[in-house]
Amino acid sequence: MESVNLALKQFLENEVEPLSAEGDHSFATLNKLFKLLGERGFYGLSVQANLSNKAISKKESFDNRACLTKHSGALSFLNSQIDLSSNLLHQGQNESLKQTILAPLLKGQIRIANGVSHLRSDVAHIQVQKTQEGFILNGKVHWITGFGHCDYFVMAFCDAECEYFALLPFRHLALEGLTFSEPLQVMVMQATHTVRATLDNCFIANEQIINTQEKGFWYQQMKNSQHILPYFYGIAVGALEVIQAQYQKENTYLQGLWDTLQLLREQITAEGEKDLLDYRVNITRCAYDCLQAAIVVSKGKAMDPNSKISRLYREIVQFNALAALEEYVDRSLQSYS
Repeated sequence: MESVNLALKQFLENEVEPLSAEGDHSFATLNKLFKLLGERGFYGLSVQANLSNKAISKKESFDNRACLTKHSGALSFLNSQIDLSSNLLHQGQNESLKQTILAPLLKGQIRIANGVSHLRSDVAHIQVQKTQEGFILNGKVHWITGFGHCDYFVMAFCDAECEYFALLPFRHLALEGLTFSEPLQVMVMQATHTVRATLDNCFIANEQIINTQEKGFWYQQMKNSQHILPYFYGIAVGALEVIQAQYQKENTYLQGLWDTLQLLREQITAEGEKDLLDYRVNITRCAYDCLQAAIVVSKGKAMDPNSKISRLYREIVQFNALAALEEYVDRSLQSYS
């Protein structure tokens, strides 16, 4: 991860790593780390660079997220909410909200989650009635991560022609017709607080729309995005570091895993068009192989729920289920034949 932001790397090693296991199940600990991440200036790094007329390379962006994941998958997943919302705001058409919300977001003064995953489904989860002043929405958003951590969330909905992304308050009783469930019980990253939202004749004003895109925009974003791949690289590197700390013998299999991982990183971050689905299948398989080797080397320590290898193994389940488009499912299953 030689391209990683050095200040971010130091923050993660010194302040996040010692609390990574606790942050997986303690809301207070994860919330503290999430706020610190923003206060230190690490929210929306690609947008920050763009606003400064600079550019972050694909490799640096990849390594930043991978390094975050290696030290805390829960913190990395929360930070991905900021990356997504800051990009939607920055690239959106609502100049008023861009002026009032984006700067505080990038300074770590506010945080924004996302409720957008339902757009990739063929089922219409939200019924939309368009009015002159905005939209009346009815339905459910089944997966919004960051309740209690974030002040707002970007909610996506669509009609026959367009996909809309609206900025809504992410707290109880803040908007008429919008309610949230209690945090869902999940096997990993419980402290990230994932909830469901119910919309009951909820009115969304035109002024709350931050971005409007053609129908199918979000599905293509997920299909063509490489933002998920660094999660698996970070987990794999974390697993190999566990092995390195406990097993000093030379081993051609372990060297092969490392070489494969570095080749995949180089290929994924290279310029030009590529089939990201195949790369996701391959880097996921490599990460699982690294984890399996680390479990064998760790022996009984792998059973400790607070051990690094135990955390990494739980986290890969979360990330492998993330944005599991039908094409990815098909390609993944084919790879086992």
